[in-house]
Amino acid sequence: MNHIHSSGPKPGTSAAGAASPAECTEVVEPRQPVKGASQKADESAPPPLVRAELQKTFVAMLFAFVAATVAQQLGEILVVATKAWKLANSAPDMLIAARGDGWLLVVASMHAMLALTMVTVSWFSWSLSQAAMHKSDVVTVFSRKFLIFLIEIFLVTLYFSLSKSAETDYTSYLKDGLTASFVKNPSARPEALQLLWVFMVFATWDYFVDVLRPFKWSGLRFHTPLNHLRRIVAFCGVSLFCASVAYVIGWATPASGGQPSQVIFGDMALILAVFLFIAAKPFEYFLARGMKKEMIGDVTLRERPTSLEKRRFWILLTLVLVCTFLTRNAPCLLG
Repeated sequence: MNHIHSSGPKPGTSAAGAASPAECTEVVEPRQPVKGASQKADESAPPPLVRAELQKTFVAMLFAFVAATVAQQLGEILVVATKAWKLANSAPDMLIAARGDGWLLVVASMHAMLALTMVTVSWFSWSLSQAAMHKSDVVTVFSRKFLIFLIEIFLVTLYFSLSKSAETDYTSYLKDGLTASFVKNPSARPEALQLLWVFMVFATWDYFVDVLRPFKWSGLRFHTPLNHLRRIVAFCGVSLFCASVAYVIGWATPASGGQPSQVIFGDMALILAVFLFIAAKPFEYFLARGMKKEMIGDVTLRERPTSLEKRRFWILLTLVLVCTFLTRNAPCLLG
């Protein structure tokens, strides 16, 4: 920060700028500190970063690292697709080369797009999160807030694992220059299992943030386990639903020996599942409807989903099911 100092006539000078003898011989007493001056200076200084800001910065750096990893993979795919940049000026030639390679490069590109979508959507949602974890400091490791922070770190490491699950080997490609050496035994099942883990960790995060929030137990004298289960369904139901969708996609796609078309449709289904998770969040309104205030606590409930949000959800769910069906039956349907 630049400090701006006010300027004016120096002590001991006249208005014309010449010093008078009396002023030259005048003894200037040392200025005594004004009471409260240091306090005002401290108040005007910028406040130091609190630990919560440092925690968010650390998570943001991890997001940036994962994004850089995906960018490196996309760069390697471009090198292979352009045959070391020889076809960079001709998109039709690149398409012909990709078709001749059995669409293996499209498989690698879909893997990278899945990782890029997961990272960007998660970053956007995380940056807009208004959870209590992001508003206060973690004062000790023996606390719920530290556990939530640890879950967030684990989530970002899962994003990195998702970005590294693509079956690409750039080192082997540099040896023989064959696309088949770059993409080996493609399958969408590893990505589906990674996404399943991501949604399960989402559910765990929802549990510690929303279900275990402080709320009044005075009205819950009976059937407390049942009420706790109701809270889990209300606040973790969307994450668990999307985890089941990822499981179905992983079951539909072959683990090995499948066609590139099956992998492409499988990755498309997983990408749509990421957006389905965001589109399904407003439906927590129906899951939490009718719950007592004592059970909800200070959790901010969602408003009733609009007609646009409902259409968006059903369209995405339909597309996910269609892509999952094609993942299973693409060789029979496409020949």
